[in-house]
Amino acid sequence: MKKILLSTLALMSLQIVTAQTLTEANHSPSAWDGTYSTKQCDSLTITPGVSGVGAVWSYTPVGYSTVNVYTSSHSTNTAFPMAYAVVKSGTVSEAYYSSSPTTLNYYGGTMSLSGQAVTLNYSTPLKAMTYPMTAINTITSSPTGTLSASGGAISGSFTGNAVVKADASGALNLPGRTFNDIIRIVTTQTLNAVTGLGPITVTQMVYDYYSVSASKAPIISINSSTISSTLGGTSAQTFVTVLNGYTSVGVKENTTESIELSVFPNPANSYVSFNTSSIEASKVTVYDVTGRVVATDNFEIGKCKLDVSSLNGGVYIYSVLSKNNQTLKTGKFSVTK
Repeated sequence: MKKILLSTLALMSLQIVTAQTLTEANHSPSAWDGTYSTKQCDSLTITPGVSGVGAVWSYTPVGYSTVNVYTSSHSTNTAFPMAYAVVKSGTVSEAYYSSSPTTLNYYGGTMSLSGQAVTLNYSTPLKAMTYPMTAINTITSSPTGTLSASGGAISGSFTGNAVVKADASGALNLPGRTFNDIIRIVTTQTLNAVTGLGPITVTQMVYDYYSVSASKAPIISINSSTISSTLGGTSAQTFVTVLNGYTSVGVKENTTESIELSVFPNPANSYVSFNTSSIEASKVTVYDVTGRVVATDNFEIGKCKLDVSSLNGGVYIYSVLSKNNQTLKTGKFSVTK
């Protein structure tokens, strides 16, 4: 951030506002984010706590048990045709998204709700975020779709409502590290399904604590879910996860944007050249504003000439990757027709 004609007080104010704002760039589960892992901990020692601007949360996670490794990548699952990115942990947990500079949509996936394996497929998505998102913001949507649970024993269509609220910002104190740029997102959804075993209601409430400077993944998540039915009664569950290795995550946890790169012409109409002296650059992948992969090509001796003649006019995002799929550089270019 440049210090040009700003008083110390004004600069501090600007930094605080910027630090606690979620955007597509620092939040969306884009298709090039790599991996992260979480640890499940005792849900009795961590509660949502206070809300509002200037909040302070102090937690000491205990009872670490399961470690889940999540991978974010481009989605090719035809069951979720509108989703361009998937965040998954093995085959047990999958979440499908599409994003733009102004919106993040959630299209469902497989997950555990109240101890049951549930698959949700949204025909009308849950609006998970409107960018930029700052405390205090609220988004509402009315998701619809299909639900199946317990290996298909319960299935049917659902209607529902969802509220996503940035209800707090402030500091999060954990053993070994304090995060001063936390914004908390609370997602509440209620789904009513008509199934062959009668009507059921699924209620889920998730508190996600994001640090803009540390990771796109939440530092801590508190997830409570309830499934109610006339035949099966009510089943409720709360679990808490903390980001594994939170003491060492950085501005871009899985990336190192450190290479020198020239991109020309920009704007372009037939091709774009990518030149670098870095021997690490292996390939370039191009995404449209929804996160869909539209082009890819390999570097040869630090050079890549990418054909963009078939692309529509507009803005595109590129990502230069290493042989290990580590992001070395990202940016944008325009195509004119």
